[in-house]
Amino acid sequence: MDAPNKDAPVRAFGARSLAELILLLGPQRDRAYFSGADRFPASPASEDFDLATVWRLAEAATLVYVNDEAFVTAALRAAGATEVRCFGFEDPSQSEAVLASFSDHSELVFRGTDQDDPRDWLRDLDVVFAAWPGGGRVHA
Repeated sequence: MDAPNKDAPVRAFGARSLAELILLLGPQRDRAYFSGADRFPASPASEDFDLATVWRLAEAATLVYVNDEAFVTAALRAAGATEVRCFGFEDPSQSEAVLASFSDHSELVFRGTDQDDPRDWLRDLDVVFAAWPGGGRVHA
């Protein structure tokens, strides 16, 4: 029996190497987000693991890092969103998020730490905790 090919997951995305895969999957304005979504319909209401839904959410999670509200909105509308709201894109001191509404579900996606923005790193280091009304403490 042959050993599994460790490069198979990389090639599944159409990349020839891990470095090329990282470039393909990173946030880029010239990337066609949600390309082929019509061939892989998501099932967001399903209680079962659904690879198409996982892929769709991964696309949205990558798209939110493109720092261009008009581009993000257009990409989500092209993917079928009926309404798109972007938060924090205009104010670098705020956390960025996108809320996209579709006919059968909504997607709320937050941008994490931007590795090129030192303000994000400083916010991550601010680990002051506050009491949570439901009990316990949370990151302020």
